[in-house]
Amino acid sequence: MRNNIKSKVLLLIMGVIFVSSCQNESVEPVGNITKTYGDSIAARAAVNELYTKGLSQLYLSTDQDNGIPLAWGSYLSGLFESEATQGYYPALTMQNMTASSVKDLAKQIYSTCFDGIEAADTIIQQIPNTLGLNPAEQVRLIGEAKFFRAFNRFYLIRVFGAFPNKRTDSSYLSMEASYAKVEKDLLEAIATLPDKSFVENKSHVTSLVARALLGDVYLHMSGRPLQKDKYVQAAEILRPIIKSGKHQLASNGVREDQSAFNMLRTTPTNDEYLYVIYGENTLSRASFAFPKIAKNWDNVKEHVAFNAFRPTRTLLACYGDEDLRGKDHQFFHTFFKVKDDGKTIFEIFSPAPYYWLSSGTEITAQPKQYVGVYRYAEILLMAAEAIARSEGVTPETVNYLSQVRTRSIPTKLVELEKTLSVLTTDKFLEEVWLERLRELPYEMKQLSDIVRTNYYPVYKDSILRFVPLQEAVTPQGKLLEKQSFFLPRPTP
Repeated sequence: MRNNIKSKVLLLIMGVIFVSSCQNESVEPVGNITKTYGDSIAARAAVNELYTKGLSQLYLSTDQDNGIPLAWGSYLSGLFESEATQGYYPALTMQNMTASSVKDLAKQIYSTCFDGIEAADTIIQQIPNTLGLNPAEQVRLIGEAKFFRAFNRFYLIRVFGAFPNKRTDSSYLSMEASYAKVEKDLLEAIATLPDKSFVENKSHVTSLVARALLGDVYLHMSGRPLQKDKYVQAAEILRPIIKSGKHQLASNGVREDQSAFNMLRTTPTNDEYLYVIYGENTLSRASFAFPKIAKNWDNVKEHVAFNAFRPTRTLLACYGDEDLRGKDHQFFHTFFKVKDDGKTIFEIFSPAPYYWLSSGTEITAQPKQYVGVYRYAEILLMAAEAIARSEGVTPETVNYLSQVRTRSIPTKLVELEKTLSVLTTDKFLEEVWLERLRELPYEMKQLSDIVRTNYYPVYKDSILRFVPLQEAVTPQGKLLEKQSFFLPRPTP
């Protein structure tokens, strides 16, 4: 009896969601495809493809000449550099947004994200008419599709400031209207996806992953350029992740090579990860974790392209002398053992992304790879910022920031909490932004954070401080102009 009632409720939810999505989204069939899948197996396969299509595909994308497409914002921020001598990197460094290489990058991102959006649209339209799926599974599969539609659309907002209703539309929605579509999809995904961890759910997105994405969305909506205050909503949407007990910060071992960051580097199933993208690529990110001179080193030469994510002095200045994350062979590395003929010989080079050596300490031809999208550390930092903005510097927000920071420094949690608790809200927020720089280099959100906060990190007089964006100069000596906040919008 109870199961029958539950099925009826799920059918009602599914019907409401489907009708609402069709009315508000005007979902239309892509091409000449039918309005239903042949069977439940085909429907499930279509949903599974979302995990490697669209933005998910871009997370795994690399290029022998250009490097890492998703690093474009980090390059524009001036906080990371590359050894690439052609393609979009040199143009982005000069903020030449009209360069053909930058336009090509913009088209690649736009087209790939719309591949994901259109695939999700098709699923949302066809699942309700597909035979062989019970009501609960229909609701869940539609929830997954709505998550991925929002995932791709949110990235388009970060890249272009908004998106059009359809790939071929020449006019874009307003930024606020674009965000409204993303918010709606994620609220519905949260209501229909299971309250499990990503690992518990067999590497499928859950309500906790959708909450993480929506919390990120709300922080961006609240900041510039939209400035639609959603800090209260961000705090409300993120707190259940923390209270769920499903995730925790990875712990440090006794030795530095057993640190939390080395564990995260090689263990995608660690409880700190909320969402991980898995896939295959003949040229993994590890190929961009060494300087190009490494092509001459016998044990790595055939796998190396170049250093595509070199932190600048300004970025490295965010790490204190005792900060574990700033030490060698944690996030970055500056030496590598290349020979051992009776003596130890090391090659020394500028900082490169050690975190991308996911198979261990060596670089190998490993087509299978993974990229972490959201970690529990970021959840704590987003919650700390949202609560500080909406409620002030409370014991809760101080604790969240302290948890992240004390993992990497010798200061005890209680001592750090005392120091942070007396700060003004503005000073506390700067501490959160500083921690984001330290903790999240590979999430590649430096430019987004700079734009939404309107502050830029500047290293001066041996101190890293945040200054208003209009007063900032990048390490390359450039002013960050407004037209450089987004990539050029492709024309149909």
